[in-house]
Amino acid sequence: MKYLSIDMSDSMKPDWVEYDPITKKEYDNERWVDIPEYDGVYKISNLARVKSFKRKEPHIMTISRSYYHGEYQGGHVVKLSKDGTQLDKEMSRLMFNSFFNVDDFITYSFKDGDDSNYRLSNFEISTKLME
Repeated sequence: MKYLSIDMSDSMKPDWVEYDPITKKEYDNERWVDIPEYDGVYKISNLARVKSFKRKEPHIMTISRSYYHGEYQGGHVVKLSKDGTQLDKEMSRLMFNSFFNVDDFITYSFKDGDDSNYRLSNFEISTKLME
């Protein structure tokens, strides 16, 4: 089962989403951190949910599939905007950059092999060996 956290009712879920609901225990332990370069505007949680603070009321953002020229590229993105420019940001990279000290010699993989399970508990960190 894939772990894509989208905050919408069952009737609104796209057909392609294999959705594993977040449990009450997970909600109770959810941690939010600022997304680098978007401090105070967007936050991301350890459950891979993105929250926007651009409106009067904060809201959970929609995560969508990554497409390039109409072709599915694998992975998922969320649209973030800054200074009038909207960009698709990859969920795996957002999680990694937000929760770990980014270093040129650090890489990540997914413990369960599912590269769409963006929950923090599924990230496995390793270092690249210098040649």
